[in-house]
Amino acid sequence: MTSAGVYFLPESDQRFHAWCAAHPNGYLLNVAKTFRSNYMVLHRAGCRSFPLGAADGAYTEHAYRKVCADSRAALSAWVRLNGRPDGTFSHSGCVCLRDKNGRT
Repeated sequence: MTSAGVYFLPESDQRFHAWCAAHPNGYLLNVAKTFRSNYMVLHRAGCRSFPLGAADGAYTEHAYRKVCADSRAALSAWVRLNGRPDGTFSHSGCVCLRDKNGRT
């Protein structure tokens, strides 16, 4: 699904990378495995922080999980439901979010 309120929580790195490949314009949150409202970090699907070739489970099966969506609005809705009532992210300044002029 791709509407503004729909998100995907991959259960493996393989599914995470497959989602990223299928949704190159999508967004993701890097979150602690046990969700904490003070760690919900926004990235783009193709962020170089999550390259292929890391140890199995490094991105989704150990200390961290990913919440993926086609839009920032969907992830904002997810954070509202998971401890950040204002819908903001704990960090959204990654280089992957900058446009060609360097603005986020």
